[in-house]
Formats: sequence, structure tokens, C-alpha cells
Amino acid sequence: MSMQMEPSNTLDWPTPLALLLLALPVLFFLYFTCRKTSERCPWRPPPSPPGLPLIGNLHQLGPLPHRSMHQLARDHGPVMLLRLGRVPAVVVSTPELAREVMRTRDADCCSRPGSPGPSRLSYGLKDVAFAPYGDYWREMRKLFVVEMLRAKRVQSIWDAREAHDTFLGGVDTSSVTLLWAMSELIRSPRVLAKAQDELRRVLGRMRRVDPDDLASLSYLKMVVKEALRLHPPATLLLPRETVRATTIGGYDVATGTRVFVNVWAIGRDPDSWESPDEFLPERFEGSDVDFAGQHFELVPFGAGRRACPAIAMGAANVEFCLANLLYCFDWTLPEGMKCEDVSMEEEGGLSFHRKVPLWLVPLRYKWHD
Repeated sequence: MSMQMEPSNTLDWPTPLALLLLALPVLFFLYFTCRKTSERCPWRPPPSPPGLPLIGNLHQLGPLPHRSMHQLARDHGPVMLLRLGRVPAVVVSTPELAREVMRTRDADCCSRPGSPGPSRLSYGLKDVAFAPYGDYWREMRKLFVVEMLRAKRVQSIWDAREAHDTFLGGVDTSSVTLLWAMSELIRSPRVLAKAQDELRRVLGRMRRVDPDDLASLSYLKMVVKEALRLHPPATLLLPRETVRATTIGGYDVATGTRVFVNVWAIGRDPDSWESPDEFLPERFEGSDVDFAGQHFELVPFGAGRRACPAIAMGAANVEFCLANLLYCFDWTLPEGMKCEDVSMEEEGGLSFHRKVPLWLVPLRYKWHD
């Protein structure tokens, strides 16, 4: 009697030991390949302060991040990596590194990160300041420069620029700079007197300053430069974002990393400025340093592709308003206040303004025969 064996439906699987033996050659190959690759191209991120889970380094920034980043840079170096929650951010704090970000590596660091606040302010990142780098941004910037910043267009709106800026001040970066300039001047009577003497000596008896007079006011221009050095309107500039992997200061930076240029710290760099915390407009006497984006020790408006396109107009606004205020009036503090009583505390967000209002008493200047 013969018996038929039915085929089995189960397979004889290899034992775990057999699987391991089969995988070992592959694992050894991958290990040595990755090791050789890492030895050839080691990833070297910037130094970073230790952070916390989830929030990273956010707890170390505080309400004045430019000051916090300045302190952290003293311990971790002028280029450092922070974790803002899950977002990697590189902070640079010297003119040399600012030059690398905004000129040498400008093409790698020229986009803007998307975030809810700027998106709401700019109707979905449709403006020149916050739009990501690309064809749309290039066309918008070109249109903005041609239609709004041409010499003829700027000249045509001078009359309008003279109830709004001079008397109301506005709420933009020009008014912020103007307030800081007046704050520094009232704390330095010598500089205030020197600026007013230049105005009244050069212009003589005029009813007010005209735009064409600005070119003759060299000391006033030094005052504005010094105010922008100590009090840049955007202390960290607007953040950039890398569009590809790059290097900054010899360190590797991944695609999609935010890049902050701490111009507040750069303006106080002791290697670039003598007595950096003092308000000394004379430091610019005989110097060709300006804020047009060519001298990286003074870049309050940025440089490179993402520099503010209205640098000339913004500077002219501040110079024109400040000239009229100093020419037409003498300024004193309220009775009982001293120069050292003027608070210089800051607060703000994108731009940092005075925390305490500036109270001054204007006295109409009277010419003497």
C-alpha cells in the first residue's frame, strides 16, 4: 500500500543566525564606505550653545535677541548655530562674516523664510522685503526701484515728504532712527551744539532747510551715520534663508537654514570701532565709510541682493527731518532732568525703538543781529 505525501504550505525560513551571517558582508561594506566618505567630506556645523528638547535655544534669547545673541557669540564665536525650536539658524556677528553672507555667499543665502507674521504683513509674502528669492521677487524689486525710487520720482514727492515726516514722524524705520538720533544728541550737548552751529553757519537766515542743502551738511551726515551705527532700525536685519548647502566662516550650513546678521553687534565691534559704545560722529571725519552696503562694519540697511532698495531715500528722510529740527529749534530737557536721566532702553520686534518716550522741550531759535 503506497502513501502519497501532500506538499507542505510552509517554507523553511533561515534562522536568525543565518540571516546575520548573510547580512554581515553588506553591513561591513556600508560601514567602510560611509567611513571613507565622512573622512573625505566631514560635516562641520558651526559651534552651538547647548539647548533644550523641543525648544532648542529659544529660552536663551529673551526680549532683546540681538543683545542675547551678542552675549552668546562671546562664548561660542562670531558664527554660531542656534536651534529656534525645530528651525536651525546661523548668527554672524563680525564685519568679515557679514561680508561672506551678503557678498561672497550671497547667492546661497538670498531667500527669505516663510512665517505667519511677515506673511500677514505682506499679503502672503507679496512684497519686496519678505518674498522668497525667485522670478517674482526679481520682477517686483525691479518695478519698485523703477517706479518709486527713480531720481525724478523721489524729487516729485519731496513736498509731501516735508507735515508728514517733519511734524508727525511716521511709524517707519526713519522715525525710529530720528528718535534715537535726538536721544543721543540730547545726551551729548557738545555734539548737539556742533551740529546746530554747522546748520546755521552754512545755511544762514533761511526759513527752513531745503533738500538741496543736505549735500553741504557734512557733520549732520556724520551724526546720522553714528546714530545708525549704534541704533540700526533692524538690529538683526531681516532673516535670510539658504537656498542650498553652503559654508560660512569655514563651517557647513545646510539648505533651509535661517541666517541672521547681527548688525547691532557689528556696530559695536571693538576690532572695527574705537570706543564703540560712545556717540562720536567725528569718527567718520575723513573716512569713506558709508551705509550703502560696501563697508560691512556699517550695514544697517543690509547688502547684496536683499539690501534695502530704498537706502538713499531712507537716509535722506532722516537727514532732512533732523536738519529742520536742529535748525529751527533749540532743544532742552524738561525741568529737573539731566542728560544722564535719559533712558536708552529698547523694545520692539522687527525694529527696536525707545522703551520710554523721549520728552524734549523745543524753543524756537531766534536770530540775533
